[in-house]
Amino acid sequence: MQGNRFAIVVVSFAIGVFVRSFLYVSFSVALTILLIAAALVLYTILVAPRASAALFVVPLALVASVGGVARYELSEPQTLALTEFVGERISAEGIISKEIDERETLSFLTIDLEKVSARNQGFSVSDRIRVSVDRFESYSYGDRIKLSGVLQEPENFETDTGRIFDYRSYLAKDGIYFEIFRPKIEIILHGERNPIVAVLLQFKSKFLYSIEKVVPEPESALLGGLLLGEKHSLGDKLTEDFRRSGLVHVIVLSGYNMTIVAYAIMWLLSRFPPALAGGAGAVGILAFTLMAGSSATAVRAAIMALLVILAKFLHRDYDIRRALAFAAFIMIVHNPKILAFDPSFQLSFLATLGLIYLSPHFERWFKRLTERFGIRQIVAATFATQIFVLPRLIELSGTISLVGLVSNILVLPLIPITMLFGALAGVLGFVHTSLAIPVAFIAYALLHYEINLASFFGSVPFAALSVPALSIWFVVASYALLFFLVNRLNRRRERSSPNTGRLLR
Repeated sequence: MQGNRFAIVVVSFAIGVFVRSFLYVSFSVALTILLIAAALVLYTILVAPRASAALFVVPLALVASVGGVARYELSEPQTLALTEFVGERISAEGIISKEIDERETLSFLTIDLEKVSARNQGFSVSDRIRVSVDRFESYSYGDRIKLSGVLQEPENFETDTGRIFDYRSYLAKDGIYFEIFRPKIEIILHGERNPIVAVLLQFKSKFLYSIEKVVPEPESALLGGLLLGEKHSLGDKLTEDFRRSGLVHVIVLSGYNMTIVAYAIMWLLSRFPPALAGGAGAVGILAFTLMAGSSATAVRAAIMALLVILAKFLHRDYDIRRALAFAAFIMIVHNPKILAFDPSFQLSFLATLGLIYLSPHFERWFKRLTERFGIRQIVAATFATQIFVLPRLIELSGTISLVGLVSNILVLPLIPITMLFGALAGVLGFVHTSLAIPVAFIAYALLHYEINLASFFGSVPFAALSVPALSIWFVVASYALLFFLVNRLNRRRERSSPNTGRLLR
């Protein structure tokens, strides 16, 4: 029952956040909901004291939903000091607060401003802006810089499929409400931010360079994507091939990749004393998450992996459903805007829901498939995750891969071994290039195969189907129906085998 209550709190809190993401909820409305919840509790205590504890579910859900509304409200900026200077040239000083986001022709810097000069007056600010610079200009996390350029507000834009991308809300989830295109920049100082993060990002840069020395392009770019989510250097053409072939998830550090890394870290430390192994494993997972850019997908997988470590240390059962709910709750509390405006957060959690609740059914339905090389599990997982992400994916991109099942069967069994030999090549490259060449050759062969497969399937006529833009209500209705059907399947399965699939130890 406690697990059900926690799930109700998480879902209700998320509903409150989601509603407030699109609609303003006044104080009087929130107060009315709380009063209704209080009245229901009093009724249960005074009038029906012997009634089931289930009667507390409704007031609990109402209070949690108001909590979600309140948390989103607190995340909104009270004032934006730079709003009145939009369209004007400003001079500013600040610190690069995130890893550089490198694309094919441009790089993007996230800068926490401290001082601004505009209209011949200077003042202090605490706003965050996004700045675009030429791709090959050299900047680093923690650099203190001076810049001068025209301040702009982000604008929503139309994608190639005719959809309007809410770019303003997408940046706002990271606290960014302004941007400057190619300003004049002068570096004042280096190393003004967290030294631990700076060291990790420096190690990441050297590790990727070590890979590039022994694995040629574009295979080294794909390896960077597999290991650390570095997908931008693949190029638009190859990225589109991976998207059309249904394999794009392997180059954006999906939960699958992150889980492989997390379990590899725990396996390497499994022979040490439990306390030491658990502590070192947790540090390793956190360090890797920081190097991977702390994306929503990486953070979600890291939280769940840390819960595995904690469960083993405390000798407790690991309930993957509670772990997912806990991860979602923590992430939404920390940043409520990711729920509605971060596609990677949404797709990651939807895919994981598919793996937990739907994949076991597909494994039973496909029991005639061989288990060799994990074929049955891959087919089941692919079907389950694709079904769960499909409505949202159609709304986002308007593209459905028709060859994704086949391409995933041919590629996914090789991903763990590719990551293993690729990581070994990078590590040995630190010592000497000649030591890395044997394992780098194996990694290259696997990467070459995966790229050629993605290119082949991506170029097949009708490999992907374009779908018109869908109403948000169609997406909501699709998920309501999906959750209803999955709930019925799971209840039927639990009646036949109550302990099946409930705990992963």
